[in-house]
Amino acid sequence: MGGTRASLLLSAVLVFAACGVAEGVAVEGDDSVGQVEGELRALTAAEVVGDLVAGVPQTTTHSGTPRYRAYRLTVTAGQRVDLWVRSANGDAQAWLLGSNFQTLVSDTAAAVTDAHLTRTLGTAGMYYVAFREAHGHAATFTVTLAAPQPVDAGTPAVASTLNGWEWQNPLPQGNALRDVWSSGAGDLWAVGEHGTLVHSTGSDWAPVASGTSNELFRVWGTGPLDVWAVGEAGLVLHYDGVSWTSTPGLANATLSCVFGSGPNDVWVAGQQTEALHWDGAHWVSVTLGDWLCYGGWSAGPHDAWLNSAEGLRHWDGFGWARETPAKNMSAFGGVAANDLWSFEDNILEPSGISKAHHWDGTRWSDGPSLTFVSVRGVWGKRSNDVWTVGDHGEAMHWDGQAWSWVDVGTGRDLTAVFGVGSSVWAVGASGTILRHR
Repeated sequence: MGGTRASLLLSAVLVFAACGVAEGVAVEGDDSVGQVEGELRALTAAEVVGDLVAGVPQTTTHSGTPRYRAYRLTVTAGQRVDLWVRSANGDAQAWLLGSNFQTLVSDTAAAVTDAHLTRTLGTAGMYYVAFREAHGHAATFTVTLAAPQPVDAGTPAVASTLNGWEWQNPLPQGNALRDVWSSGAGDLWAVGEHGTLVHSTGSDWAPVASGTSNELFRVWGTGPLDVWAVGEAGLVLHYDGVSWTSTPGLANATLSCVFGSGPNDVWVAGQQTEALHWDGAHWVSVTLGDWLCYGGWSAGPHDAWLNSAEGLRHWDGFGWARETPAKNMSAFGGVAANDLWSFEDNILEPSGISKAHHWDGTRWSDGPSLTFVSVRGVWGKRSNDVWTVGDHGEAMHWDGQAWSWVDVGTGRDLTAVFGVGSSVWAVGASGTILRHR
């Protein structure tokens, strides 16, 4: 934006402020001012359509003109504001603005139908939530302000509940999370981009130093004193209950899978044609033949499965053998050695169908296919209680007879799902952590 036009906008705002513009609303100008990416300009009087009250959803149809729609909201000092802007026919972008229209927080991710804003506000007064359709198309939006909830130090603050799924707050960081694993209700780990490690004791989530800025793709363990994480540039990390340490030089390629059956039976694989096996004392390289591992499962030293871009392979204690001709796999997991699920990535499928395959302990068979973008994670507790998550916040549940779609309250990409006790956890883009119970 040119300096002349910015100066004109600033002058106009000052003039209108001096004249006491109704509702404290400034003149229309450019879509962005200031140095912060996603920062919004001052709103016009025509763009503010009413007041937003906690617990009372407001629905409005926006034609794209004027550029934004906004609601006023009045908050108390120290209140944690939790806002959802949802649309069934558009991609929502949203901003939380202060009384002088300074941008406090924004959610402007493209190709996401819902926008989510959270912020603890130290000053009481009037604020604004502004929103628009990302591409300028006409769309209908429903805006909801959650009722203020007291935050107890021992209990995560819950932003929203939908079909048993809750958005967990406070989010410890905003980096994308790639995987989640737990040894028990009081020991949960999630990993992600830029070396992100976050841990929960069951009451909250907190960042943990990983000692690396490389992206971490998978985390798995045998218990709270034996946890593994793998990632970019052959990175292998191990946690002994006290600290995370790195094992250098195992591989040069990105590692995207870690799984096993016990402390002396751990497999690591990724963008290479060899898998690495830990026997409790040494790492051994084993010929795999495939590359780009998406997931694995091990029932013991003589029974393991690996899901790759080339298809499925089975380990019998002697070698990895190809099991099916299916390719373009995207997720793998299940309940037991005789109850496993594998999904094909549907990126190349114009039908938009994720083909499912099920293992009953004897053979693989085609299961009911799923009609959404891509399955990225799968986990099961029982044969009639299996969850999948994927792109754009899509989640499906298997009840033993059929897959059903479940709205989890977000449009962000979800990459992994894992359960412990009565809770199921899902993680994904922008530090998303969801919990079902």
